[in-house]
Amino acid sequence: MIPRLSQLVTAICLLGLLASRVHAEKGDIVIDIPGERSPENKLLLGGIAGAGFLAGALGAYFHFDSRSASDDVAADSYTGQAWTREDEELVDRADRSRSRAIIGYSVGGALLVGAAIYYIVTEPKSETAVIRPHGRGSPTVSPTEGGALLGGMWSF
Repeated sequence: MIPRLSQLVTAICLLGLLASRVHAEKGDIVIDIPGERSPENKLLLGGIAGAGFLAGALGAYFHFDSRSASDDVAADSYTGQAWTREDEELVDRADRSRSRAIIGYSVGGALLVGAAIYYIVTEPKSETAVIRPHGRGSPTVSPTEGGALLGGMWSF
């Protein structure tokens, strides 16, 4: 025989009522409060990470400029053209941009690693709060249309 839905709801409400009484008899309520970062900490982390991304983007700009300049000078086969002063300037520009790209990538990577380390090191500690309720909890069961509502009240 399959129990009716109303019997099942009643049984669940009684179990909830008994569970709340058992919990009220245990005593203290222990709550774990996670630590939160301060606004200054968040701003500093965002600033370091943002500076890292900007330095990396600047490195990418110089990287593409270096590639463009070296592609303008490079040839896959013999062209028969004489080496000009403009070609020499393109090679120098490609070399300068290459050096600047390396610096941008290095500084950007160092700042991002620094931001990650700072994020780990400044992790706020969580706290444990103990609430000692006065007296017993008073669970309540209220019938509703199609079931019941289980609740409780405690004073702290």
